[in-house]
Amino acid sequence: WQRGNSLASRGKWQAMAASSDGQHLAIISAKGNALNGGFIFTSSDGGSTWVERDSLGTKNWVGIAISTDGRKLAAVTARDLYVSADSGATWNLVSALTAANRIWGAIACSGDGQVLIAGDSGATGGSIYRSSDGGVTWSQNLALSPAQWTSIAASDVGTKFVAAATKGSIYVSADRGLTWT
Repeated sequence: WQRGNSLASRGKWQAMAASSDGQHLAIISAKGNALNGGFIFTSSDGGSTWVERDSLGTKNWVGIAISTDGRKLAAVTARDLYVSADSGATWNLVSALTAANRIWGAIACSGDGQVLIAGDSGATGGSIYRSSDGGVTWSQNLALSPAQWTSIAASDVGTKFVAAATKGSIYVSADRGLTWT
């Protein structure tokens, strides 16, 4: 293991994601309060050097996902969901999913970055949301019972997803997040 010296004291590390070859990496920091959030950092050389992606300002990041080639990224704060199609150089807010009653807990993406699965971890229970076009349009999965979604992962090619919620619920999808058991 190699310590990333340029990141030594940059924050409380919240989550990370890696491309399939391990060359493209993304990590998020959340410093712990609304007044002093963290940034997204990316690397295109396996972690030897890092770029602080500060165009969004400081935020309390919750989750991040990356495509297998490292070009497509998705990241969530408690209230907002962002996507990038250029390895994190620029970001777009997915305004269709911004709502006062939604609290994002996790995000994952397929290998090609087209299918995104986001989990709402609202206090009274949230839903799983799915995009099949890289985050442009979204649908809510109404078949699942409301839950506080805390973690989502995808297989390398992204045909299989697994989502976990508090109180022990784990769901699996074998069809790119269309149906869950």
